[in-house]
Amino acid sequence: MRETVVPSTQKLTRAIEKFQQRDLRAAEASCREVLAEQPYNADALHLLGLIACESGQGRHAVQLVQRAIALQPNVPLYRNSLGKLFASQGAIDESIQSFKDAIRMQPQDADAHFNLGNALCARKDFTSAESRYEQALKSNRNFPAAANNMGIAMMAQGKIERAIAAFRLATQLKPDYAEAHANLGRALREKGDHEAANTALQIAAKLNPPPRDSHGPIGDALLAQGRFVEAIAAYRAALRVDPSLVPARINLGSALRQLGHYDQAVEILSEAAQLDPNSAEAFHNLGNALRGQYRLDEAAVALIAL
Repeated sequence: MRETVVPSTQKLTRAIEKFQQRDLRAAEASCREVLAEQPYNADALHLLGLIACESGQGRHAVQLVQRAIALQPNVPLYRNSLGKLFASQGAIDESIQSFKDAIRMQPQDADAHFNLGNALCARKDFTSAESRYEQALKSNRNFPAAANNMGIAMMAQGKIERAIAAFRLATQLKPDYAEAHANLGRALREKGDHEAANTALQIAAKLNPPPRDSHGPIGDALLAQGRFVEAIAAYRAALRVDPSLVPARINLGSALRQLGHYDQAVEILSEAAQLDPNSAEAFHNLGNALRGQYRLDEAAVALIAL
């Protein structure tokens, strides 16, 4: 009985399917079957490079994708993949060049513009990054990550109003985009619109999974409005997620002090000062809380430590 021969194209299709299913071992096996029959199959080499990257073999991944490019130099997808591989290894200049090569071959490639924007942000060239995110959105209007990252680049340039508009666009395109809601909240807080900031940050905190520090910014917005009871609840929630958050601990102590809960404030602020002995803000607030207890000598010691 003759063994059924599976064409290389079907094997490559199976490799892609297994890769998408995160079955890396099966995907690699199928790729190697293709390359055993067709050693110069660029698509198989490219996919094998992506598999190597997912397996933690970054350098080998670069070599495999470069081999694919050597065989087919005019495929923008390969250049885009190479750029992401370089970026993951911190080779920012090389990643920028790869993304530019991809864009030269396919000027309307939204992903390439987005990836180039990310690489430019890593180099702190926020002006150029902003224009790339804008181009990505022109090529693909339904690209929430591009809108969000454009807002981040704008914030870095002090363009608060435009950043707010970008973050709003990101949340409109993807209503469950927790990071964009959190960024919108931070931008609104920077503008001084604490009520709207609080709303955005609360939405971020409710989404699953929430940003790790979403409760802290909510507390900051509530504290700025004098809503001390709600701010205390937010800071306590932040500290349950990450007890090492010194700013949340300091602001919790400040809110407690505002309500006259000096004992709790002293305890919290003492912990903050222990966690960060170089925090002038922690010692300043601790001194004020101790004065509220009429422990003037200890308050003086805390304030001298500034």
